[in-house]
Amino acid sequence: MNIAVKRNLFIMRKNYLFNAIFMILSIPLWSATSNPMGSLNLTIPVMTYSSIYLIEQLEDFYKYDCILNSLPVTRDEIVKAKFESILVIYLINTILTLLAHLIYSVLGVTEFMSGQMFVMGLTLSFLISMLFAAVGTVLIYKFGYAKTKLFGIIIMMLTMCSISIPLYILQKSNLVQFASAVFLILGITAYVVSKKFALKIYAEKEF
Repeated sequence: MNIAVKRNLFIMRKNYLFNAIFMILSIPLWSATSNPMGSLNLTIPVMTYSSIYLIEQLEDFYKYDCILNSLPVTRDEIVKAKFESILVIYLINTILTLLAHLIYSVLGVTEFMSGQMFVMGLTLSFLISMLFAAVGTVLIYKFGYAKTKLFGIIIMMLTMCSISIPLYILQKSNLVQFASAVFLILGITAYVVSKKFALKIYAEKEF
């Protein structure tokens, strides 16, 4: 299973350049639009989304599932490796974004966020990333990559256009800590439930 995770990360290397350029350009952009939290709750999920869907695109093109299922590995191991990859990719993207955000803040390009807002941005980025990646993986297993791709792009665009509204409301309230806890719980729930459904769907899938 560790080999499968390493393979997914190896495939993701093709997306590093896109992620780097997107991250470098987007963080100052969110700050310029008076939405410094965008670097956390939008940049990280988009980077995670693009990485996961690149893997799915290549697997669909090369029919990798058919090859993988001919090897002496269980289907549960295949699914678990994919979901482990989601967490690792999210973690890598988070670390890179936080480092870039810190550098920009030190240089005075962006402002330092308050601790509460910083935590809320991270928990929200986790929730959105799990909706894009974990739930998206379930939909791909169920309906196929081709049918899910357009749906994923639409959901991503709607999220990017609307997420600033509740954040603007929350940052002026006393519910920041509560909202952060809710975002974290929902993100973990989305991951666990998605993994459970993915295991069931993949076990019954014909190749």
